[in-house]
Amino acid sequence: MERKMQINRIGLQIFVGAAAAGILGVFSSPAQAQTPATVPVQSQEFFDNSGVLFRINTVIQFQFVRSHGAYQSIFGIRNETTGEEFDLIGEVKPSDLTMSQYEQTLNQPSDGLTDNPNDFQGTLGNAVPLPGTAEFTFKAGNRYSFYLKSQFRGGNAGIVYSSDVNNPAGNRQARFVGGFSALANGGVIIRWDDTNSQIPRVDKNDNDFDDFIVKAGGYEECIDEDFSENQ
Repeated sequence: MERKMQINRIGLQIFVGAAAAGILGVFSSPAQAQTPATVPVQSQEFFDNSGVLFRINTVIQFQFVRSHGAYQSIFGIRNETTGEEFDLIGEVKPSDLTMSQYEQTLNQPSDGLTDNPNDFQGTLGNAVPLPGTAEFTFKAGNRYSFYLKSQFRGGNAGIVYSSDVNNPAGNRQARFVGGFSALANGGVIIRWDDTNSQIPRVDKNDNDFDDFIVKAGGYEECIDEDFSENQ
């Protein structure tokens, strides 16, 4: 059985695959209330900094929101069970700035503000080509994490993961705005901090979680209002 969670047009209901009637029960059916309090680990589902796991094959659509980082980055998914990695959405340039503007901005001190439009902002249709969306099928019982691969001036600038355990010293490099149930109720925002290892601006800590922002599942509405609620 397969279910689908997809970003839809404003006002449209979440798109669910062929077995829709039984699928939304994962979130809200009366049968769910009868689930024992203690269940085997393999039957649990989660979508957070501990990883991603679904009990049945699940298709989720991802949408680029925007970026605020000097790196040129690619968002993707790693199957922790098989070791496979899949690039999903990537920038074709570091930001919306021209190359001359970009170089000038690199020499300016960062103000450390979250979602600052002057901080290497990258938008859909510019830094990220249209449509800026991708679908991925999560296989039942396989554990996943997300990743952000980055380049700086054509060189490798590192990779960070949404699962804390995959990062050096267990650092948190991704913030989930919305829990598992939000996938079917407005969507989950994934906000990233990249490594900041190659940028010559060291006067400010890079912990604003706005270097790359992606939305998973749910509705397209309130996209600008929702993504910063945990700041």
